[in-house]
Amino acid sequence: MKTLCDAVVLSVLSLVAGCAFFGPSLHAPEQYTIGVLIQGKESAAQAMQSVADWMTRDMVKRLQGRKLKTEAVAARDKFSAGPDKYLLAVKVLNWNTGGVAGTRAGYGAAAVSVDVHYELLGQDGKPVLAGDTGAGAGSDWTDCAADVDAALLDAVLDKLIERQQGTGAR
Repeated sequence: MKTLCDAVVLSVLSLVAGCAFFGPSLHAPEQYTIGVLIQGKESAAQAMQSVADWMTRDMVKRLQGRKLKTEAVAARDKFSAGPDKYLLAVKVLNWNTGGVAGTRAGYGAAAVSVDVHYELLGQDGKPVLAGDTGAGAGSDWTDCAADVDAALLDAVLDKLIERQQGTGAR
């Protein structure tokens, strides 16, 4: 009997600790629409725009996986603002492709990195969230870009939760 009670207590504690670990979640995510606009610098090479295009497709999938309505947007002026509609505008500032020779020799010269500036624009077109982030990876640029998208997704969800709880300005 004591073992059964101990097991029940441990189960309840694990459940409570697990809920506390995950923190608050976004309620009714389907009410939100997030437009995604990821671009390379105006002076950037086609390769940087290819990275931005890949990141856009990846971010749309990530947002949809969280049950948010989403759409890829070609330009800021193509996004129609409204209640519970946001535009995630991301500019790829730097994309370091690393070096093929470093990969073959086994040195760190092959490391790739990407740096971005992002803004989450609210219904009035003004940023409700802005910042810079980046990531690096050993040799696969998609890992690097995916890490940046994951960080952006976390930042967007945190801001939406904050606003939903009434602790962030609308």
